[in-house]
Amino acid sequence: DFALALYPNNLEIFRLAVLPGTVLADRADELGLRRQKTTPYHIESAPGFPETDIAKADRLAEACDVFYTQGRAVSWFLSALHPLKIPGSRFLEDFARFISSPAARGRYGIPAVPDSGAEIPHRDIERLQLEFLGAKYAEKGKSYLLPALRDVVRLNGAWTRALAEGEETILELSYNPEDIFSPDSMDLEGFTENACMEQCRVRVFNGGEGPDLTVG
Repeated sequence: DFALALYPNNLEIFRLAVLPGTVLADRADELGLRRQKTTPYHIESAPGFPETDIAKADRLAEACDVFYTQGRAVSWFLSALHPLKIPGSRFLEDFARFISSPAARGRYGIPAVPDSGAEIPHRDIERLQLEFLGAKYAEKGKSYLLPALRDVVRLNGAWTRALAEGEETILELSYNPEDIFSPDSMDLEGFTENACMEQCRVRVFNGGEGPDLTVG
């Protein structure tokens, strides 16, 4: 939660590797560290950190990697959390459960075994983000905020794809993109109450010197 509050562009969570030739490896038995004997030499359990808890941490790491890092959520993650009144760690634990079923993993191309290094196309992750956010907002009685939230997620996602992959995206939005990109959209409840809805068609593309958009 502390790390997420710092707005990192990416957040990597991974098991400790008890590497041969290090002081930690030399003292592993003394410290009660059970670890893999071959590469990648990951820890399997430690005093106060049993194997079951490490498995939970693996699932949380994967959820963070998929939703936050690969999902390019830095610009809107905390504002999306605020109406839900839950910390980021709780949100990501819920997301880990959401993607735990074989059906969900198969639908979005997530490896059967948690793997925080698996690459998933951003468009697929965005669909997954919006499905999960829709469920969480409905659960909290906040569905009326979803038009604004969807615009924020989709417009920012299209912008990052134009920047990173040079990809063009056509969006049907409920609000003007200038309003979506304004600081006001960081407060979804205030934004929904005060901003005027304006159905519009937006083209997001790489203009040669970076992302650009047209409305029409």
